[in-house]
Amino acid sequence: MPPNQGVLTVGAADADTGTSAEIQYSLFGIGVEDFYMDANTGDMKTATVMDREETSSYKLIAQATDGGGLFCRSEVSVTLLDVNDNPPTFFYSQYLANVYENAAPKALLTRLQASDPDEGPNRTVVYSLIDSADGFFSIDPVSGVVVLERALDRETRDSYRIRIQASDRSGLQGALSSQVSYMVGHRSV
Repeated sequence: MPPNQGVLTVGAADADTGTSAEIQYSLFGIGVEDFYMDANTGDMKTATVMDREETSSYKLIAQATDGGGLFCRSEVSVTLLDVNDNPPTFFYSQYLANVYENAAPKALLTRLQASDPDEGPNRTVVYSLIDSADGFFSIDPVSGVVVLERALDRETRDSYRIRIQASDRSGLQGALSSQVSYMVGHRSV
């Protein structure tokens, strides 16, 4: 959430008259520096860029003080909702695996892992291959397990590089993704 976004307006009434009835508003508590409260109107706005992954909620105190120094206080709870602002990230920048030449098709080679600090569907990671090295490999979209689809022949080709993508399930907000290289070398039996 950008700065200067309206959050809420607090209000108070005073039965006094004259300057004793003039109310000034203020805000207290941990994280108060992330907000601005207009002393005359009670309008509360964001003062900084807000990021739910850094601070997800605030418990603040709004105070209304009249011209005579009397005051009342009320708790203000602010909860930030998630937006899809973080792509999934792989735990490692590159993955390596060695496969024996006689490994059977459907052999499970390795599991790639990525995480996303967003919430809800924005947090769910889906794995896919950008290329499958001519159909030699597949990946389970949920678990991230790389599977051998066809038998390898070391004499024909001794290594493979495939690119794998991790995307989030963001729905209408637009999927964010990251990519990683996966090197497969194979050994003779």
